[in-house]
Amino acid sequence: MRNMPNKFRRVLDKQGWHGRLDGAPMGGRSPGDRKIEAAYIGFRTTFNNRLGKGESFYRQLATVVETDNVLDRQIWLNSTPRMKRWLGDKTLTMLTAESLPIVTSPHEASLVIPKQDIINDRYGLYTGKIDQMADAFDWANDEL
Repeated sequence: MRNMPNKFRRVLDKQGWHGRLDGAPMGGRSPGDRKIEAAYIGFRTTFNNRLGKGESFYRQLATVVETDNVLDRQIWLNSTPRMKRWLGDKTLTMLTAESLPIVTSPHEASLVIPKQDIINDRYGLYTGKIDQMADAFDWANDEL
């Protein structure tokens, strides 16, 4: 379970995974840690591969800035001079700058995968739903 963050382990524990993720069964059939980790990695890969490929409006309207910070300050230049015919001396234009704080807001959507689907390797049943979750992220940005 090296690749799985602790917060996901706690969620699995609350969902009745018997508090054991080391592969040792406790009463009945329990999925081993390798199966849970494979599902986690597979679902995450599916989500990340789909992310940004759905149709969205915000990409046509805004500049997308990748960041890991909660608060960024973006600076851009204004006052691009209009092109005109050059007669006589050049006209120099001073550029002005503006700054805007951009706050990164987290988004979330969660699915509960039944234990039997993990045990029986039925991960493919959820690929469509995970793709829809990635598309929903783009739609959530459209609503901003």
